[in-house]
Amino acid sequence: MDMIYEGSATGLTLHCLFRDASDSVVDLTEQAGDKVRVYTVTEAALVAAGVAAGTHRPLVLTGTASSHNIAVDTRDGFAETFYFDGVKIIDLAVPSLPVSQVPVPAERTLTLRNNGSGWVGDRTLSLRVGEEKIFSVDFRKDFPLSGRFSTVGTIAIESGAVGGVTFNAASQGVDRDLLKFEVTGVIVGTYVIELPVTYAPNNEVAKPLVTLEVIA
Repeated sequence: MDMIYEGSATGLTLHCLFRDASDSVVDLTEQAGDKVRVYTVTEAALVAAGVAAGTHRPLVLTGTASSHNIAVDTRDGFAETFYFDGVKIIDLAVPSLPVSQVPVPAERTLTLRNNGSGWVGDRTLSLRVGEEKIFSVDFRKDFPLSGRFSTVGTIAIESGAVGGVTFNAASQGVDRDLLKFEVTGVIVGTYVIELPVTYAPNNEVAKPLVTLEVIA
């Protein structure tokens, strides 16, 4: 399966920039016949360029990969989002999960760790009664090899006063390895929150727990 990009015109020389750890760059090839303006990159080219496994939405630029210069290359657009497992493109239409690219500071981001009984947040986060905060949880340590989010279930209170915190489902979304969600503090107390998700490609189910503290 190839990565596909529909260019702004025919006859362009284009390459794409991947925002992985190495800022990998790969040339695109225009197709012929009825597929003019359609530019593609093969899986073999992604492997040869060392593109990292993960979900990608590469930036498409004029010029060639060998002469890549972000300061002068003109942006043509973005390729479609796809998931690459390091060898193959798994799909060109990543499951329709809500995406959140709202910046969340490190102080409000948890990393999952295994405490011997299961996966939990690495510390307790707090907010005051009446505050609305967007928190983020990093799942990368629990992801299977070449894994990604497949589904995200309903975030719920596992222990603590009923209604003591509420969640805004409209603000919930994923961002690569992160799950982001908005919480409102209602009642003072300590709350253990369950974050049910499934991982692709093997439909593994995970229900990590994170702890929130609501203060006056």
